[in-house]
Amino acid sequence: MTLRSLLAVMLALGVSSSVSAQTFNSTAGGNIPDGTAGAANSYGAPLDVPIVVSGVANGTIDTVSIAFSANHTFVGDLEVTLISPYGQEHLLFARTGATDANGGSSANLVATNVYSFVDTSATNWWTAAAIGDVNIPSTTARTVPSGGPGVSNPPAPTSMLAVFQRRPPNGTWILRFRDGWQGDIGNVSSASITLSTTGVTRTVTKIEDSNDGTCDSDCSLREAIAASSDGSSSVDRIEFARPF
Repeated sequence: MTLRSLLAVMLALGVSSSVSAQTFNSTAGGNIPDGTAGAANSYGAPLDVPIVVSGVANGTIDTVSIAFSANHTFVGDLEVTLISPYGQEHLLFARTGATDANGGSSANLVATNVYSFVDTSATNWWTAAAIGDVNIPSTTARTVPSGGPGVSNPPAPTSMLAVFQRRPPNGTWILRFRDGWQGDIGNVSSASITLSTTGVTRTVTKIEDSNDGTCDSDCSLREAIAASSDGSSSVDRIEFARPF
C-alpha cells in the first residue's frame, strides 16, 4: 500500500529543537504581464515565480523571510503575494501608497536592488517606497495590506508568521506578481526564501493501530501522536513513509 504523503498531522511539542535558517533560490523569473486597463485593480495575468524548498528534514516553520529583485516603474501598480506549497497566501504589498480609488506610489523597483520582507523589520514598506518618482533602494521591510480608499499612510504592518509559522516547509512556494494598471511594465530577475524550522519529524511506518510507547523505526500513527506532547514552543511534523 502506497500513501503519497506530505504532511498528515501537525501536533504541539513542548521541547524546542530549532534548526538554523536555510535559503532557497528560484531559478525562474520573467516579464510581468501588463495591466488590462488604465484604472486601478485592472490586473493582468500573473507572473508566478516558483521557489522549491526541499530537504528540510525536521519540523515546521519557525521563521520565514522572502526577497526578490525586480525592475518596474510605478510600484503602486503592483501586487505581490507569497503562496505556500499548501495553499496559504500572504500579501506582501499591493497598491503601495494609495489612500483613494486611483492613487499610488510612482516610485520604481530597480533590478540591481534587493527587496526583502520579514516580520522583525522596523521598516514599513510604504515608508521605504516613498511617494514620488524615485528609485526604491534595497530594503528590508514589513508586509502591508493593500492600499485603497480609507487606508492610512502608512498602514499597519501585517505578519507572515501568522500565516506560515508551524506549517511544513518543503514543496514549491510561489511568489506571484500582478500588474494592476496598464502602461508601466517590468520584470523579475531573482527571488529567494529563507526559513528556519522547529520541532522534529515523526514518520509513520506501519498501518497497525498500536502503541508500545515509542515512535522509532517501527511507528504507527497512534504512536507518533502519543510521542508529541502538548506544548506551544514548537510543532512536530508527522509524515507517512513512502512506500508504506
